[in-house]
Amino acid sequence: MAGFLVNSVGGCGSKYVVKKLMAIGDDPTLKKCHKHLKSPDLVDEGVEKVVFVFGDVILSVVSFFNRRLINTVNHGFVPKERNTRGDLQWAKKHCENLGGDFERMDEQWGLEEFVLRGEDFFGLHDFYSDWFELANSPAKFDTCFVRYESLPDNFDRVLDFLDIKADVDMTDFITRDSSVDSLNTEVANRLETMYEGLNRRIMDFPDFYVTS
Repeated sequence: MAGFLVNSVGGCGSKYVVKKLMAIGDDPTLKKCHKHLKSPDLVDEGVEKVVFVFGDVILSVVSFFNRRLINTVNHGFVPKERNTRGDLQWAKKHCENLGGDFERMDEQWGLEEFVLRGEDFFGLHDFYSDWFELANSPAKFDTCFVRYESLPDNFDRVLDFLDIKADVDMTDFITRDSSVDSLNTEVANRLETMYEGLNRRIMDFPDFYVTS
């Protein structure tokens, strides 16, 4: 199963996809295939296929800041029996991992402090724009776009894309942990203002799409 990557902005279920693939061949080394590359140009030579997992970008941002407070049993590649304490620097570290403007972020910012600045420090607009452009201008590798929420219906198609023959049980599929329901109105409105256009584009994108 070498020669492919699973890419995302984070906070949208890409680790779940990798863990499913790891379980097929009992191959823990596949966690190295999990990436947050902001541009297709950063994909290494020799990579033939990329699975790009996407979803509601506002929920991704909420997830980034939730990770400052709690590390749930669903995060990471090593199984945990219970939730553990988060990392207060996680959002800023992830911003750096995404190639965002992390130097201008304060590691002590929570979600409220972030939205008050009104800037997309994570660079999510550019991240999605660069990857979605592959639908019009394919790269040197094939790309499979899949919406996380559609995985129960589309995981077999992901396996076909990767030329993997396996029957995978999806009964453990869970919805994303993050939610805007607990946010105060001002924070929710500011997030909507920052990412409304991008989220509309994400929602309009097909649940499953392959470029070649």
